[in-house]
Amino acid sequence: MTRTKPTQTRRRTILFGAVVVGIVLIGVLSMKYARDLGNQDGERSIERLSLVWPSFRAMPVDDRALLAGLSMTCSVQDRPAVKSAVVACLQEAAADPRATLPKGFDRSRAQARLVELLRLAAA
Repeated sequence: MTRTKPTQTRRRTILFGAVVVGIVLIGVLSMKYARDLGNQDGERSIERLSLVWPSFRAMPVDDRALLAGLSMTCSVQDRPAVKSAVVACLQEAAADPRATLPKGFDRSRAQARLVELLRLAAA
């Protein structure tokens, strides 16, 4: 049986459309999964930081941004949920020259502010 040109073209168009829809669907599902993972990591990071600073969510924006950047640098969410592990992680991150820091912070200012925040948390 011989296929006509219009039939072949229609099948190719349908196949191409199905492939495109499949690729888009995979992309959307992958993005949703990645976002969910990121949200879970963020919540675990906040839980860890709250061990040291129970009122973390009420802290000034600059301090929260600094602690968030340091916690991302050292992956605090993967550390044990123990105050000493969180502090050690943040101190390592503050000493890291590649640390994620908010605008206006250099490494020495970040280290000094972290020391001050830890002093305030211990008081």
